[in-house]
Amino acid sequence: MSKCLLIFLTFTCGMLYFTSVTLPNYSGNYMNHSNASFTNQLLPTYQMESTHFFPHLPIQIYTANRQKFLQLKNPRKQIILLANSFFGDPQWEIPSLKNRTNSGNMSEIFCAFLNNHCEITNDMDRFHEADAVVYHAVDMINRSDEKLRTRRQSQRFVFALWESPKHYHEYDAYDKFFNWSMTYRLDSHIVTPYYTQYGYRSKDYKIPIEEKFDSQPKHVLFKNINPTQKLGTAAALISNCDVTINKRLEIIKDLEKYIDVTIYGRCGQPCPNSTAHDRNACRAYLAERYYFLLAFENSVCEDYVTEKLFATLLLPIVPVVYGGANYTRYVPESAFIDTRKFPSAKELSQRLIQIRNNITLYQEYFRWKENIIWDGFTNFFTPFCDLCLRLHLDNTSNIIGNINRWWTKDQCT
Repeated sequence: MSKCLLIFLTFTCGMLYFTSVTLPNYSGNYMNHSNASFTNQLLPTYQMESTHFFPHLPIQIYTANRQKFLQLKNPRKQIILLANSFFGDPQWEIPSLKNRTNSGNMSEIFCAFLNNHCEITNDMDRFHEADAVVYHAVDMINRSDEKLRTRRQSQRFVFALWESPKHYHEYDAYDKFFNWSMTYRLDSHIVTPYYTQYGYRSKDYKIPIEEKFDSQPKHVLFKNINPTQKLGTAAALISNCDVTINKRLEIIKDLEKYIDVTIYGRCGQPCPNSTAHDRNACRAYLAERYYFLLAFENSVCEDYVTEKLFATLLLPIVPVVYGGANYTRYVPESAFIDTRKFPSAKELSQRLIQIRNNITLYQEYFRWKENIIWDGFTNFFTPFCDLCLRLHLDNTSNIIGNINRWWTKDQCT
């Protein structure tokens, strides 16, 4: 995945080493993640909640605590400190943080309604006054540049990570280091799935906290699809060709025995010149020419669903998914085809051929979009919006006892 703005939630790679920090003796809750049910975990302040308008599209909204937040009178501004880089970028692509002595306002990350409630800084001289200290668990902190720091008991150390445990899984050194988690996992304290960029909602849905969003939808998802103009059966856009990571290339090879599949990207032929460096533009190009896009994840892990699915949902093409998530938590079953429901590539291919040859059946995969619009990421809280709200609403002490076990145990296949 390529580097881009934090709120787009598509990331690259690196390593992480934390500064030495003196930990207090907390008497609060410990999250011992050896328990598979996570019964000891402090539940998120807000939950993934389905609207009654369209129950298949979970939207991150504050519910039980919303009124409590709105009733806050002159709350103390909470300070969010970015303690390390974001894929090598110390300002996390927040413009005002280019100078470390500056602090960012929440409107820069589309949380303007929180400008009086939180500020973001990457100035490590403000460590002791910070209410939340966020570590991107991919990047490295240079230990030689860090001072021994004494940690305030009220500070929240936040484990922020959006890559899968397949690629980042060495965090044994950080037992009892973090208080909160901020990941794509649905059992995180701050739930930050990849669909934040691709905000689908019912046309009737009302944002619960007032904000000046665009009154006009940016994209009406439902269109009359004319598949007769399509030239090929299936396409895939893949940049990681490592066959040891998972079975996706093996599955494609098996599918090629029965149907035509064209691979684009680093593992196949290049996208046309106009879209070669723009994956979304390349997907749009493929959507006009193929019936199915193979949205195969590079890691088969719980809750790990990336833009491979969500970006495809904007397009006139049916996604065929392969991954470890329960996809019906995000979109209705009629929106995609799940490879795991077919015992063999032959049977999957037979189903794809059946759908391809039946225009009415093919169009049914787009019917769910009739009452859905896309407002984009600006209509949905970014990770820091959610973190800011939680800092104001949640005073419960909490320590993640074994972050590595929680992050990796029974997560991937």
